[in-house]
Amino acid sequence: PRLGFSHEQLKPIERIHQAKGAILIIAGAQDEHTTLAESQNLFEAANHPKSLWAIKGAAHINFYDYSPEQYQQNILLFFSQHLNPKDRKSIL
Repeated sequence: PRLGFSHEQLKPIERIHQAKGAILIIAGAQDEHTTLAESQNLFEAANHPKSLWAIKGAAHINFYDYSPEQYQQNILLFFSQHLNPKDRKSIL
C-alpha cells in the first residue's frame, strides 16, 4: 500500500518472463514471506540468463548482513558474467 499498489497487482511470477537482461534471484532459505519454493518457481519462470542463490539460514531481508563476504562474491561474479566489458570497470 505505501508504494501505491495492492498485493494483487504484485505478481512477479506472471511478469518475470518479460524482463530483459540477466536475472539474479536471491532468496533466504528460511524466508516465511517469500518461501524458497516460491523463489524457485520465480526462477523457473524467468528467461535465460538467470541465476538463483538461496542463502542458507537467511530469512526475508538483510542478505548482506547475514553473509557479507559471500554476498559480495556472488554479486560481483554475477555482474562480471553479465555486464558488458566496458561496464565492468565501473563496478570492480
